[in-house]
Amino acid sequence: MKWRWLILFLLTFFSLEAEPGEALTVPPLREGRLRSDGVREYTVTASEGELEFFSGIPVPTMGYDGDYLGPTLHLRQGERVSIHVQNSLRETTTVHWHGAYLPAEADGGPRQPIGPGETWIAEFTVNQPAASLWYHPHRMGTTAEQVYRGLAGMMIVTDPSGPAGLPDEYGIDDIPLVLQERRFSRDGGFRYEPRMPDIIHGYGGNVLLTNGGIEPVFRAQTRLLRLRLLNGSNSTILRLSLPEGPEFIQIASDGGLLSRPVPLKTLVLSPGERAEVILDLREQQGRNTVLQAESSFGAVYTALLVNPGDELRNNGELPSRLASLPAAEIPRAAGRRSFVMSTMGPGGSLTINGRRMDMDRVDERVAAMSTEVWEVSTAGMMMNTPHNFHVHGLQFRIIDINGDPPPPELSGFKDTVLLWPGDRVRLLMEFGEYPGIYMYHCHLLEHEDAGMMGQYEVLD
Repeated sequence: MKWRWLILFLLTFFSLEAEPGEALTVPPLREGRLRSDGVREYTVTASEGELEFFSGIPVPTMGYDGDYLGPTLHLRQGERVSIHVQNSLRETTTVHWHGAYLPAEADGGPRQPIGPGETWIAEFTVNQPAASLWYHPHRMGTTAEQVYRGLAGMMIVTDPSGPAGLPDEYGIDDIPLVLQERRFSRDGGFRYEPRMPDIIHGYGGNVLLTNGGIEPVFRAQTRLLRLRLLNGSNSTILRLSLPEGPEFIQIASDGGLLSRPVPLKTLVLSPGERAEVILDLREQQGRNTVLQAESSFGAVYTALLVNPGDELRNNGELPSRLASLPAAEIPRAAGRRSFVMSTMGPGGSLTINGRRMDMDRVDERVAAMSTEVWEVSTAGMMMNTPHNFHVHGLQFRIIDINGDPPPPELSGFKDTVLLWPGDRVRLLMEFGEYPGIYMYHCHLLEHEDAGMMGQYEVLD
C-alpha cells in the first residue's frame, strides 16, 4: 500500500512546482458583536471558492467567509453566544462545534441540516474550560467531501481565571495550525473520488497543507511560541516532531489545559484531535526550526518552518502548574457500556457494535448528570485498520489504554481518542444537564460517512 502512495507522491512533484517558503496564513480572529442583551453574535457563511495551491492552477474549494477554511472564533467562558450560519453552497450542509459542551439542538450534527440558501442559528452558553476547539460540516454521507474541500475552522475558548504566563497574542505568539493531508493529481488539483480501499483504509494524500499553504514560514518575534495544532485531515494520522529543534512542551489536549507542562519528542494526532504546544526558541535564535509531520500513509512533510529573528522578545515564563484536574476515578455506581469498532472484510462493513448508523435509531440512552465507563475496542477482519472514537456533547477522561494508565499528554480532557489495531480503551464519561440526542463515531471521515457512527440520548 505504501508503494501506491509513493508513486502518487513522485508523480505529483515531478510534474508540479510548489512554492514553499511563503508566509504562513493565520486565519482572521472573529471576536463577535456584543449585543445590548449581553449575547455575543457571530456570522459565518459557507460558500464555494477557488484557490491556487500551486502557482497558476486554480482549484475549486469551499470555505467559511473565504475560499478555503474559515476564521477563528473567539469564545469567552461564561458568555451567551449566538452563531448564525448561512449556507451559500448548492448543497445541504451542517456545522458541528467539535468539542463544545452545548444543548443537542445547537450541536450541528446530522440532525440539524442547513439547506442551500438557509440560515441556522446555534445559541448556547460557553461553559467549559479554556480550550482549542474547531468547527466543520457533519452531514450524513457528505462530511468527508465537504471537509476535504475546505470547510473547517478553529474556535478558541478563553478564561480570564486561567494561569498567567502563557502566550496569548493571537497571530504573534499564539498561532492556530490546521494540518490537512490532501491528494493532488498531476494537473495540480485535488478531487474527492474515494474507491473501496479508500473507504476502508482512509483517503490519504501526497501534500500536507498548513492553514491552506505548502511548507509555509512563520517568522517568530518572541521567545515562547504557542501552537494550537489541529489534525484536520480526513483519515491521516500525523506524527509530529522537531528534528533539529527544541522539544515540544505540551500544555493542552482536546478539552483544555493539562495539569502541568509535558515535554515530548514526538506528538501523535489522529483526525479531529488537537494539542497545544509551546516552543521555547531561546536557543534557536538565527536558526530555523522545522515542524515535521509523518503521515500514516508513509510520506514525511515539512509542516511549518519557524524562522526566529536574531532578537526575540521575552514574553513570559511557562508556569509549572497549569490546571487543577480532578482524578479520573470511577464512582461505585457508574454504569458500564462496551463499543466495538469493526471493519469486516475488503468489501467493507464499518460498524459499531455490529450496527451501521441509522438516523431513526437511538443506540444508547443515558441519564443526565450521570457518570459511566465506556470501553471502546477494535475488531474485525481488517485488523490493520486504526480507528478513533469521538463523542459529541462532552469531554471525557481516559481511564486506561490496554490496562495501563494514559501517558501524561493524554491525562487531560479529551473528546477524541486514537485506537490502534487491537487497542482497548476505557473512558470516564460525565454527562451534562442538556437532554437530547448526540453522536458518537469514528472520526476517520470515510469511516464515519460509511456508517461507523451511533446516537446516544441524554434523558432529562
